[in-house]
Amino acid sequence: MLEALLADPRRSADAVPYRELRGFLFAVLNGPELIPSSEWIPEIFGGVQPEYESREQARIVMGELMTLNNECVTPLATNPGGLPAGVVFRQPPIANFDDDAPLASWSRGFAAGYQWIHESWDGVDEEFGGVIAALAFFSSKQFAAAALEAPTSSLGELAATTLEVFAEAAEAYQQIGRSAH
Repeated sequence: MLEALLADPRRSADAVPYRELRGFLFAVLNGPELIPSSEWIPEIFGGVQPEYESREQARIVMGELMTLNNECVTPLATNPGGLPAGVVFRQPPIANFDDDAPLASWSRGFAAGYQWIHESWDGVDEEFGGVIAALAFFSSKQFAAAALEAPTSSLGELAATTLEVFAEAAEAYQQIGRSAH
């Protein structure tokens, strides 16, 4: 029901697409500041409180949001795969840039969520930039090339390398964010 609500054409163009929601929430919920759901829920709906057609719809949507919340804050160190919920790698690595690739969607959401809270990360070690670059890498080929100052012709190699460090970067993001609480 959450997916349908976010896809409703009456929704703000700034609403977070459902496919990008896990990445967005991962960035926001694992940041250095505790952000209450009363702040991030309106943000995913384009900066406004969602309007529900019924109490039942509200109950279901809130349940789905809390499930996603729990998925995103579960410590990755306890996850055998070490990957955030919603992250799926495709082969060859360059295929993860495709618009319909789960990792591209997650990364676009992560980039949007990080952008929303980026000021809360002020004062974090400069090396943290590599963590952000790895997690947002697959959001677009242009971002990847610019972030790593590389020509797009070598993106296939960089994509393969980024896949190798992705789980480590996600865990680092989560750990650094939690240590700042």
